[in-house]
Amino acid sequence: MEKPQSKSDKSYKLMVVGAGGVGKTALLLLFTRMRDRYYPDDYDPNFELTFAREVDVGDESCRLDLLDTTGGIGAPGTDSDLQSRYWAGQVPTADGFLLVYAINARQTFEELPAVHAHIVELLKMKKNDGDHDGDATQTPPPAVVVGSKCDLEDRRVVHPDEAKELARSFGASYIETSAKAGINVDEAFIELVHQIQLRQAACHRHRKSNKTKKVLELRFPPFNGSLAYDPT
Repeated sequence: MEKPQSKSDKSYKLMVVGAGGVGKTALLLLFTRMRDRYYPDDYDPNFELTFAREVDVGDESCRLDLLDTTGGIGAPGTDSDLQSRYWAGQVPTADGFLLVYAINARQTFEELPAVHAHIVELLKMKKNDGDHDGDATQTPPPAVVVGSKCDLEDRRVVHPDEAKELARSFGASYIETSAKAGINVDEAFIELVHQIQLRQAACHRHRKSNKTKKVLELRFPPFNGSLAYDPT
């Protein structure tokens, strides 16, 4: 399907990752307002789906290109190995990541540290190849940890405090959502864009500061500790 022409100046690529069955596709369908008109009878949960939506975040209008890693992205050695050639090529091109688990399935939560670590490693590999912005890989990538299916409170097995602590360890935000109840779906994606904007602003300040420092060093070489005095 041909993508509609974007009216936005900015575009971001977001990847939605996490174990199979946590509701990644449902979140994307609801966010892109496609849930009522797109869920084919022959839907294959192991097939890649892409979505797009234009949103306003702060003062910025932007297009979001959304990649649904259906079937799940697991840690190295699992059936849905992130080391696969395809995913290894997709991760470094993404601007941010939604790390999704289900609050009623502890294993999906416990998989996230390995998934996040592998994403970071792939970004470092890309940086070492010289094809990625160095500033962007000095810190963990923009991410939001998403506790999905929060409407199943009576079946919760992951406490919010655990998830918040994990998000902090990733340098990420945390939010709970429910595609079924329509809770915080837009907010999760908007928060990720906000995190990307903050990271880009910080990188811009860092580059500007380094540029200014280099200019000053050229104009005023470092003092070598010696003052020559000629009495004549």
